[in-house]
Amino acid sequence: MTTTIDEYLLIPPNWANPVSYRRRWQTTLTSSLKADESRSALFTWPRRTLSFTPLTKGFTESAYIKRKLHEGLDGVWGIPYWQDRTVLTSQATAGQNHLHVDSNSYKNFEVGGSCILIKTVGGLPVSEVRVVGGLPSSILINLTTNLGTTWLDGAEVYPLIKARIKSGQAINLLGSRFSQMEIEGTEEYDDGVTRRIGSASGFPIYKWYPIFDIEPDWAEQGGFSLINPYDQLSYFGKSVTLSEYDETEILLRLSFLERQKSDIQKILDFFDSRMGRWGNFWVPSWQSDVRVTAAFGSGDNHLHIENIDYLSYWLNTGAGTYITLLFPDGTRVNKQVINASSTTLTLDGTIGKACSSSSLDGLLVSFLLFGRFGQDEIEVGYLTDGVGKTNLTFQTLFSEGFS
Repeated sequence: MTTTIDEYLLIPPNWANPVSYRRRWQTTLTSSLKADESRSALFTWPRRTLSFTPLTKGFTESAYIKRKLHEGLDGVWGIPYWQDRTVLTSQATAGQNHLHVDSNSYKNFEVGGSCILIKTVGGLPVSEVRVVGGLPSSILINLTTNLGTTWLDGAEVYPLIKARIKSGQAINLLGSRFSQMEIEGTEEYDDGVTRRIGSASGFPIYKWYPIFDIEPDWAEQGGFSLINPYDQLSYFGKSVTLSEYDETEILLRLSFLERQKSDIQKILDFFDSRMGRWGNFWVPSWQSDVRVTAAFGSGDNHLHIENIDYLSYWLNTGAGTYITLLFPDGTRVNKQVINASSTTLTLDGTIGKACSSSSLDGLLVSFLLFGRFGQDEIEVGYLTDGVGKTNLTFQTLFSEGFS
């Protein structure tokens, strides 16, 4: 059943505040006393939410948004995905059923979904909505019906979300004629849409699972938490230490800032491929967990390291058994540690790439952690329509690791 749009909200965002785009999966999770997990994915496609801050710039826009919300707050709204703007590269004449655009890639254009053309006339938006019939190339959008209006080269085109606006929307009054408000629209179910669900293609694979190897934004502070709920009955005064965990788990929190739409989409696609908390993958700790002290050749199967008591603390653990070597040229090699002494790691095979003494300072050797996402919803805060920031949490799953 196709969802009918009751009203449109076409006042653009104030880009001084990020435009928030969220994709939410749903996972049920049951955990045993030993932290073994049973997970089930409840959604077959992610639900989307768009939040932004429209800023009315005068009486006309303020009156427009007030009357629209007053009349139709409980209806289904058509809202442009403001971060997915594209423009016509040639005039679209009334009667034609296709649009030539600069790019429809890495945007929420979907076959069976709606798109909208927008221009401003007399201070108010004028628009035309059509259903996308096909996306034969990255610069062409086919429509299921002909255009009723001629649109000039440079006109803006957006994919459209059919959404319910959250009740209780507050308008912040900035004066008698100016106002600002937070709009949050959550996707309404709409039949007949070929939904784009991302994959982990393009990410490296190790032992049958992908590696989320995108480097975090170090301008933001990350987090490394250790989880072992050993403190029992402490409210009686004297606490009792009790833990069934075989190993302390790790929660890794990292931020990512991407400056290209394709890089933002790569993160969203990976999150889709794991369906939020449901699917497993590898992630580097991105820390210098092991310091290599001597050069090695491509045919070597051991590393000389600074003494970190690896044999006592990390060997045969989920946290330390797998390591990833990131070379200065960006090459990554993943290995399993099968034996160790105080200053040597023996690997499960030859390294396959040499590192000279002069390159050791640029070699990052991190633990390679096996786990899942710690969240079912990913949020991208778009600072512009092409720059976005997201925060991700990773939860280790040592009980599901490899021997």
